[in-house]
Amino acid sequence: MHRGNDLILLDSGDQFHAALLPLPRVRYANISPRERRERLPLDFEYLGLTVTELDFERLPDVAPTFAARLREFDSGAEPLATVILARDEAEVGDLLHLDASVDFACRRDGRRSNRCTIYNRRSRDGSSC
Repeated sequence: MHRGNDLILLDSGDQFHAALLPLPRVRYANISPRERRERLPLDFEYLGLTVTELDFERLPDVAPTFAARLREFDSGAEPLATVILARDEAEVGDLLHLDASVDFACRRDGRRSNRCTIYNRRSRDGSSC
């Protein structure tokens, strides 16, 4: 896989294995309709590891806050917005049109399988993986 673009995996179910791919940045997007989430002792949303689609749209604005929280937590890394939560398919559509330099991978048929299609908005093509 010789791609220079960031990759967002839509509902991949791969348990973060794709994070090991030699790509500049791998992110995960899932549909999660819950408005409120329980605060956990290790709160990924507070740290900015998990963000809503709306926060991802304004990531340059919220990144300094999340980065400061990560430094306070002493994580030693900057994994901002590794997981993106969309409330519904409309927000997934917004995400798909946010940045033309980002590739998206999604399952072909919506079922769990290791077959997917990678889409690049600039070329509007899909290449199988």
